[in-house]
Amino acid sequence: MLKSYNYNCLINYRNIEHTTHRLNAKTFNKEKTKMNIREAAMAYEPKGKTLNIAELEQIPVDLEVTKETHTDKEGKAFTIQVFEYQGNKYRVPATVLEGLKGILNKFPNTKFFSVLKQGTGINTNYQVIPVTATEEIKIE
Repeated sequence: MLKSYNYNCLINYRNIEHTTHRLNAKTFNKEKTKMNIREAAMAYEPKGKTLNIAELEQIPVDLEVTKETHTDKEGKAFTIQVFEYQGNKYRVPATVLEGLKGILNKFPNTKFFSVLKQGTGINTNYQVIPVTATEEIKIE
């Protein structure tokens, strides 16, 4: 028989919405110290995850790009360029900026582009593809 606990939050397993408190990777709500692994997994929300630009179907060319400094496993600092779009942060590799520059030089009226990612890790290659007016995908 399972014990039921009176937690001060309700978990909607489809939307993972919490009515009173959210959990993060390091700390649990002080009022809610007991939960099973399933509940902890469903409540988990990673903090500060930066997604890859290739995960988007199309990207507007007029987004504001900022620089962020991070540290690697050895503690060395490195800088990446990111933009925020639809509530998420996306990393912009230098090769994508280089490819987009070439497209914008040739087609200055380009409003959207797409990125095709091939490979993994240090062997990752990005191909920048302009999205024409007839190919534009409606973003909600």
